[in-house]
Formats: sequence, C-alpha cells, structure tokens
Amino acid sequence: MKQLKKFHAMLERYRGLLEKSNAIEIAEKLVDEVGLKRIYEKTGQPEDEARLENVVELLNSIDIFVASHPGETGLENYLDEISLLTDIDRWDPDRPSVTLMTLHSAKGLEFPVVIIAGLEDGLFPLSRAAEDPDDLEEERRLFYVGITRARKKLYLLHAQSRHRFQSGDFGGGFRSIPSRFLKEIPEEYTRTSAPQGSGYRSYQERLRFKRMTARKMAANQQNNAPNNGSDFKIGQYVEHDVFGRGQILNVDVSNLGTKLTIQFSNRSIKKLIAEYANLKTSDKSESQS
Repeated sequence: MKQLKKFHAMLERYRGLLEKSNAIEIAEKLVDEVGLKRIYEKTGQPEDEARLENVVELLNSIDIFVASHPGETGLENYLDEISLLTDIDRWDPDRPSVTLMTLHSAKGLEFPVVIIAGLEDGLFPLSRAAEDPDDLEEERRLFYVGITRARKKLYLLHAQSRHRFQSGDFGGGFRSIPSRFLKEIPEEYTRTSAPQGSGYRSYQERLRFKRMTARKMAANQQNNAPNNGSDFKIGQYVEHDVFGRGQILNVDVSNLGTKLTIQFSNRSIKKLIAEYANLKTSDKSESQS
C-alpha cells in the first residue's frame, strides 16, 4: 500500500507538469526519477544494453519532435503524433483522399479504386504460410477480401526485385516471384502492364546514387566539421560486432549521448548511440567498395 501511494503521488506530480513542461523535459525527468538508465547500465547484460538503447532512442525521438514542432511541444501533442490511429480511423468517405490500411482493416469497406502492393511469394502469401495448408488458405481468403473491396478499378502490384535481409546481411536486390494468388485469377479478368526496362537495373542505379551521395556528404562534412568534443570524427572508420566495418557520416553530440550516422560495407546506413554500440575504431581508410 505504501508503494501504491508513492506511485500515485508521482502520477499526480507529473500530471501537474503537463501544462508547465514540454514533452522532452517530462520524459527526461521521468527516466531519471525511476532510474531506468541506472538499472540497465548496472547489469552489463546484452539484452539490457538493447533496452537502454531503446530508451535513449525514445528520448531522441521526443527531443526531435519538440525541436521541430514549435508551439506544440506538449506530451499530449507527441502522443497524438505517434498514436496508433490508422488512416481508416480518420477516413471520411465524403472527402477525396488516399487511404492507407491493412487488408484486415479493410473488411466491410468498399472503395472506387483499390491498390494492393507487395504481391510476391514470401510477402503475400508469407513464406511461413506456404508451409501449412490452413495458413495458406487463410492468406488466400485475406487476398479475396482485398480484391473485393474495389468497386470500379483494382490494381495488383508486385516488384521485379526487392532489397531483402538474408543470411545475417543486406545482400542487395533479389528477384521477386509474383504471388501464386495472381495466377489463380482467370486471365479474361486481368490486364497485365509490364514496366519499362529492368527493375533490378533500376535498383542498382539507385544504389549507386545513394552510395555516391553518402560519400559526398561524408567528404563535405569532414572538410567542414567543427570540434564537437567527441572521440569519433566524421570520415573515421569503425567496426561493429553485428554490422561489420563502416564509415562515420555524421556525429551529433547532445545531453542524451553521441549519435553516429554510419554507412557500413553492405551499403546500409545506421544511426547508433556511441556509448552503447561497442564500436572499435579502425585505422584503415580504404574506400568501401
């Protein structure tokens, strides 16, 4: 009972702060008071390090929201921003708009035009569903729900290639297999439209552009980077236990820690908190090719 009264008193105290303090001030004060950082830092367990990273990233998210929403910096504003309200919760059938939703939430609704994307084996149906006849049939019923939502036009889309996480690494573009459900639709009811050129080639071109842009950004920031007081510098190479070798593109030092933007050798770009990422500096500076 004593602990419950203490908890109630804390809630009342923070309720009084809602009108006086912005979201990041309340969040930082709460995290400090309950001692989340101290708890996770003491254990030394990898899972607690991950939990601590989540706490820090949440604070970063709130800090960014407050900085980018002048005049609407309250905790209620932030919660409204990240609430799990979907487009269907805000859908007004009398207002022309594009509504984004899952197939499950589309049940019982109808629209003049419906677009279903990602119709590839492994995505729809899911790869694990293909191993069980009952699961596959449930996916097929869900597909039927989707296509019958359209009153006038129905567009069914699949990618020629897709960037996928595979074997512990981002391997690049992989050829996609059109969903088996597409083949079950009689041909007289469909009209196929193929894109111009190779989707895989387009993906590779985008990847090269992204790589070139990241290198230019790193070079520009390295030439103009101020002394930010961090041991990490823009352009420096580091090693990560999971992501491997990478180059630092940006260093952002704040009271929440040192946030590093790193492009790794697999071309992925990650944002990590230096204090918890266990990075090792590398003396090698050869190009990431």
